[in-house]
Amino acid sequence: EALYAAAAVSKIVITSATRESKAGWRVTANGGKVQSSGPAPAVPGTTILVKELFFNTPARLEFLKSDGSERAKLAAVVEEAALANPGVRFTYKSENRLVLHFEPEKSGEVFQDLDLRASAVLGDDLAGGLLPIDGERPGIRVRMLVSPQAKMPSSRNFQYFFINKRPISSRILQQALYKAYGERPSGKHPVCVAMFELNPDAFDVNVHPGKREIRFKDDGAMFGLVSGLIASTLARAKAAEPITVAPDGASIA
Repeated sequence: EALYAAAAVSKIVITSATRESKAGWRVTANGGKVQSSGPAPAVPGTTILVKELFFNTPARLEFLKSDGSERAKLAAVVEEAALANPGVRFTYKSENRLVLHFEPEKSGEVFQDLDLRASAVLGDDLAGGLLPIDGERPGIRVRMLVSPQAKMPSSRNFQYFFINKRPISSRILQQALYKAYGERPSGKHPVCVAMFELNPDAFDVNVHPGKREIRFKDDGAMFGLVSGLIASTLARAKAAEPITVAPDGASIA
């Protein structure tokens, strides 16, 4: 559906081949109309080249922001897709410059390789020291990585929530995250990468046309689960911190 929509308002070239095939296939379309279709080199994988977006829809073109802003949005989409699919290689180039590149992780299983992919996406400095959280309830499986209370960045842009590998926005989950941290230093926000596996009937994606916002069947249960898991993990981490003893003669404030 998304590919069809993109093809309708751009000039697009799709080239694809399976790993075992002796030849690939290429389709070229212009404004939603196929211009050509035929054999292509047998390069494994699928490449989708989208050019001149909204060239035939000037009204939509006016809604695009600056090049830098749009590139940042594209990078955010790639990063979310990379977190949800650690077994897939992602490469994002802009104006012939490599912006992002993620190699497939070991197993490719999202719950098992979330730590490795989070480190690749967030960077070692931000991802280093993240606290792992695992939880399971009837019909729910969760894997989270959250920052210790003493290591929070000054941006809230490092919070990712996924339901069945779908990136989502949820006020309930965000409120549960902040509730678990309680009082925070001014201007500091927790890092959170949360992957949930839920039964399809446990949530509704038809809240907004963008399908990004969701509604849980039981908001209270999800809030309590997330807040409780994070709060208990933070408490254990704090209890495990080494005790600093002041040197002789020094006063403890």
